[in-house]
Amino acid sequence: MNGRAVLLLVFFSAISWPSKADIVPLAEQSPEEPRSYAELTKKWGYIRGLELFTDESLIVEYGHGPAAPRMVEIHGTYRAPDPTPGFWTLMRSERDGGGKVSLSPSGEFTFEFPVENESQELELTAIGPGGLTESLTLEVRMASANDLNPETTEAPKKPTRKAKPRKPQLLSRGWSFNVGTGLAHFDYREDLDDFKISTLAQVANLGASYELVPGTLDLGGSAFVTLYTLANSSADFESARYVGLNGRLSYHFLRDFAGQDLSIGVGPYYWDMIVPDQSYGIRSLLGPQFFLATRAVHADARTMYAYIKVAPITDDFSQLKASNRELAFGAGYQLNAPAAKYPLLLTLDLSDARFFSQTAGNGMELKSCSLGVQVAF
Repeated sequence: MNGRAVLLLVFFSAISWPSKADIVPLAEQSPEEPRSYAELTKKWGYIRGLELFTDESLIVEYGHGPAAPRMVEIHGTYRAPDPTPGFWTLMRSERDGGGKVSLSPSGEFTFEFPVENESQELELTAIGPGGLTESLTLEVRMASANDLNPETTEAPKKPTRKAKPRKPQLLSRGWSFNVGTGLAHFDYREDLDDFKISTLAQVANLGASYELVPGTLDLGGSAFVTLYTLANSSADFESARYVGLNGRLSYHFLRDFAGQDLSIGVGPYYWDMIVPDQSYGIRSLLGPQFFLATRAVHADARTMYAYIKVAPITDDFSQLKASNRELAFGAGYQLNAPAAKYPLLLTLDLSDARFFSQTAGNGMELKSCSLGVQVAF
């Protein structure tokens, strides 16, 4: 082989050998090459006002070879609870590249997310006034065309980078839940025979809420029940089991007042006490209830909340009186790290209920104090 032939061989080898640094848009890849797409789903958390355009707006890029980088374009819009510039910032986690997400004047954004595994988490955090944080974790799952369309070996058509998504998914809107348990002390008194009994019991509570209008209006409910009596002041009477159900519609009228979110709420309330031998007690009280609540953030960014509740109660709505009522106060403080996946809160609840039944000719007074823990998810 002469020198000219060797030079030509080296030249053609150099221009035809693929480089790992080559990034080829999905739309430009040949049909013979294996194609990959991405599915985006919510795992946990929420960020008010965040919309992510799934499926059609997710464009995957990769180079030659299994070790080549793959990028997924994330498209969406973010409209902060308070539109004042600088009040809210959308951030990516450090492990995903970190930094602030750049927004257009209308709140639109696009960024590339590097995908190293077939399934990988993407974490977004919105930081507001006083260190208030809202987090959302998404799962970005890579799949072959055959996985998404098993009935054909032909890859489904995907839009190019400039394609507009047909329908956004508001991943931030949805249900949130909390569950908790604790110890409660009950002091119960009846007018008949000046009856009194005190108990110490384990209680459980469950709550749920759904955002109807992100940052403004939400619908929620909660329930509580005594699980097990630990101590009873009376040797002659069995302890009662207390049950309560709450529903509320809340309006956030001040979203940033000295670093606090203030809301008012209204809804139905149901209360009952169950005594096994029915030797005492008043059954099934109903009424409306009114809330004033605040949610604040401590200097170290741990969440705090407090509420006041007023609930007129009765066994006959035709005899609803201001003297028959329950007053309650509650508060909570986050114990674990501010960015914890499942916030753990220490909770305190106090209540004072008074009621007189004209039908039964008997009245009662119940005071309770409970201290517990609660997990939100």
